[in-house]
Amino acid sequence: NMSRWKLNELIHWDNFPPARAAEYVAFAHARGVRVVWGFGWGWAPAWNYTLPPDFDRGVGEGVEMCGSSPANLAFFRREIARKVRELYAPTGCDGIYFQAFTECPKCRCPRCAGRTMGELMLGFVNPIVDDLKREFPDLWISCGIHADFGDFAYLADLDPRCNLLWENCDAGTSVRGDDEDFGYIYKSIPYDHGYGPDVPA
Repeated sequence: NMSRWKLNELIHWDNFPPARAAEYVAFAHARGVRVVWGFGWGWAPAWNYTLPPDFDRGVGEGVEMCGSSPANLAFFRREIARKVRELYAPTGCDGIYFQAFTECPKCRCPRCAGRTMGELMLGFVNPIVDDLKREFPDLWISCGIHADFGDFAYLADLDPRCNLLWENCDAGTSVRGDDEDFGYIYKSIPYDHGYGPDVPA
């Protein structure tokens, strides 16, 4: 159906790729469709990873992790590279998509309190993107940003090799120059009208 409608990229969001992921990618490629695997980076961490006993879950109601913890940063840098190396890259996929620190409040510990979500995310994401691009230079990487993210200005310093995919953000446009790689997801039409038999999502 994607091929019929001239759609050429599928972002498949889940905790893991499907069991027959390489066949899935080959099938899509045969029809001119790129496949991008999506998974969380520091978003609902217990849902996506087996966390170590010393994992710092952060401070504050609804907080899921401390974005300043050196142990957390080292854990994710190692585990994300491992996931890409062992689970995603062998499928022949075209890229990976992630969200980091979305849909949850910022940690309120003394190390995080004085920093914006953007500053925390850059310290978390940029080293991982650099590691991945060194090992997999042709892998397209996309970072999903939500409307509740906060100050977008810091994203100007996101690694330029990483796409920005805005999700219902007021910005919705480039923060890194006219030629940057970015995309935009607009969900308000189905959300504003509510789901129902006459409003397919």
